[in-house]
Amino acid sequence: SPSRIVAITFTRHAAGNMKAKLPASADGVNISTLHAFCLRLIMEMGQEIGYESSWLSVVSDDDIMLDEREILSDLGIIRKKPDGKWDWRKCRMKDWTAFRDGICNGSIQKPEEENPLLWKAWSALLSRLQAQNVLTYGTILYEAINLLKNRKALKMYRTKYHHFVMDECQD
Repeated sequence: SPSRIVAITFTRHAAGNMKAKLPASADGVNISTLHAFCLRLIMEMGQEIGYESSWLSVVSDDDIMLDEREILSDLGIIRKKPDGKWDWRKCRMKDWTAFRDGICNGSIQKPEEENPLLWKAWSALLSRLQAQNVLTYGTILYEAINLLKNRKALKMYRTKYHHFVMDECQD
């Protein structure tokens, strides 16, 4: 059945092109971007990892900057100077950004071992976002992976989808 096939690409334009090229016999194939597919997983089974699945807000990384700075400040990683600028005390801004992005893109496999302090900040940020039922584009992927570590969710998706096709996987 075509509904058991998932075709994933990275842009909405590419997903549209895929849909346009499929024959009528392939009607029902699930075609989407990677982020849209992961968001769908979270909306279907997010309660398994602590999200209210019926509604979620997706915001940009810039939208959570205040939350990030508050957490980093509370942990003594940064402090606000009298002139209003931020002083990075226990790491550099690029270290935090690389750590956060590395967790989201999967390039850091054991973040709690790599940098326990930044892991504590990351965990606090995720907890805050989850309490607000908010995801960023980076955390959509991270939380979808976490969801698929859940036995109940994994079993459901293994039953629901039998084939995955990834376009542009070199990206």
